[in-house]
Amino acid sequence: MISQEARAARQAYNSQTSADWVPDSFGEDGDYYGALYTFFVDDASWRALLDELDLDVAAYTDPENPRAIGLNTYQDRMPDGTYVSTKPFAGTGAVDLYVTEEREGFSNMGLQEGPDGRPLVGYLDREAGVSGTADIVTAPIDEAATAFRIEIGALCDEEPAVLNAIAANNHFPSIILPESVAERAAGLGDYHSNPYTYSFAGASFTAEDHAKASDELEALARDLGDVVVNVSDIENAARQNRLIAQAFQLFVLCFSVITTLIAVANVFNTLANGIILRTREFAALRSIGMGNRAFARMLAYECASYALRGLGIGPAPPGGFGGRAGRQP
Repeated sequence: MISQEARAARQAYNSQTSADWVPDSFGEDGDYYGALYTFFVDDASWRALLDELDLDVAAYTDPENPRAIGLNTYQDRMPDGTYVSTKPFAGTGAVDLYVTEEREGFSNMGLQEGPDGRPLVGYLDREAGVSGTADIVTAPIDEAATAFRIEIGALCDEEPAVLNAIAANNHFPSIILPESVAERAAGLGDYHSNPYTYSFAGASFTAEDHAKASDELEALARDLGDVVVNVSDIENAARQNRLIAQAFQLFVLCFSVITTLIAVANVFNTLANGIILRTREFAALRSIGMGNRAFARMLAYECASYALRGLGIGPAPPGGFGGRAGRQP
């Protein structure tokens, strides 16, 4: 069900972050054995998502037969600095999920493909892992995991707004379910007691004194223990963006003024040098009867010709580039 492009991206990521002894996340036939991220959203947001995707509400709100929506967008930065943007899922269908049990003294390494093609649960001895002689101990899937099947009925190509704050599209792969079916879908009873389950909530409001409200919320967040609260002062962020934009505009304005002054000085210097170098020519014209008014008109006409040629030729190259850029699709 994982697309070939997404598989290649994930294997490239694993090759940069995992040790050589860590099993591959994919089997020989392309089956995915890695973690699956599940985002539970409130029922109102779930129904809004169903309406946006034009899906049957009754089919996707049955707690006895939970049906998920696959988040079909994945964007992340690789450890080597490159960026990846791909669609994780090649299609819809049923997937088998496994909740693996913990064992004392061992780190849970998740699933891996066994010699017979069936999944096994891998465990790493913590002491061996620290000493650098890591050997993964495997256990049959039937003994170390609880299996259940869930259907991915539709795909969402864009990250829903309700998941934007937690950057859901940075997780590979991900599915979305309503909170009302979380207990059954998680397979572990009350999903709030599962240490691997996290709950997210978002709220936005306006305040007359945004700085004071932000400080009070941050002070309140420090007293909430294990609850992580991220406070974003949108007004302050907008103000900083405006200051950056104004500083850039001021820089461009000053640069333009300085460039203009330099251009004017160069033109004046060119004309002055031309007049100085043509002193003998002007003397000859005066000697054959050219008066002061005729001499002044000649210089005025000459300067005007320079100005007109500059105005005619100067805008031509920028106009040509601008017209060409405007025709691009």
